[in-house]
Amino acid sequence: MRVVPILGLALSGLLCSTSVLACDTVLAADVYVIDAPGKYCLNANRDHPLTIDASDVELDCKTRTISRGDQQSRHIGIEVRRHDNVTVRNCRVDGYPVGIEMLIQRNGQLINNTVSNAGQPIFVSGSRDPQGSRLTGNRVVGYERQGHEVPAWTPAIEVWDLPKSQLINNVVVGYRGNRGILMMRSPESQLTGNQMLDFLAETDGVISMQESPRTRLVHNTIALQTVRGRSAVSSDTNDHTCVENIVVNAMGGGFEICGVSRFNVVQPWIEPH
Repeated sequence: MRVVPILGLALSGLLCSTSVLACDTVLAADVYVIDAPGKYCLNANRDHPLTIDASDVELDCKTRTISRGDQQSRHIGIEVRRHDNVTVRNCRVDGYPVGIEMLIQRNGQLINNTVSNAGQPIFVSGSRDPQGSRLTGNRVVGYERQGHEVPAWTPAIEVWDLPKSQLINNVVVGYRGNRGILMMRSPESQLTGNQMLDFLAETDGVISMQESPRTRLVHNTIALQTVRGRSAVSSDTNDHTCVENIVVNAMGGGFEICGVSRFNVVQPWIEPH
């Protein structure tokens, strides 16, 4: 009768050992550059940036924060130079003009990262053949904090040259920049379950596709703080697929850009009497 609990303990130990082994190297506080393949993690917060300059790298910050302690330091919190197979996950980046900048050769992934207090929160650029590129579960927080406001001059999530990329379950809240998501020269991408909430900027196209035909927009939510946006989505082509997206407080959904449009909900702003 004791086989089950013993087996449970064994499995628990195996899972714990696997978790430990998943990190090959704990980065020391004085390491600024990762220049060799491997799995790296943080075990403490740090007040200076990180650069990844190698292929086959996984960085897991374990929810630690990379903050900008010295205002004269470099302006990018996490910089990924152009390599293959790089994943950045579970990182919190706070106070940098550019939060995360990732240049992808092939297979780049940003997973469950949080960027706050940034002028350009997340910028990702590909090579026009960036196989397997995904941005999943990332968060951009744009609210002013403790009276300190960083000018937001770009989209919260900006993606260039990433055909067939996937943006899934990302959240942008309280952002003051000109767009929530910009897809540039990234055809046949998929945007699913993303949320643009309490959006503050006045713009035409909180989600915008430029030179990015045949995008799939499914189950996304756009809720403006007040009626500032003329349309929630915008594009220079009319061949997208838009299914079950929700728009609140915009003058229009903008779903005219969709060759296929089904079950989208648009709740326009109603001026109080």
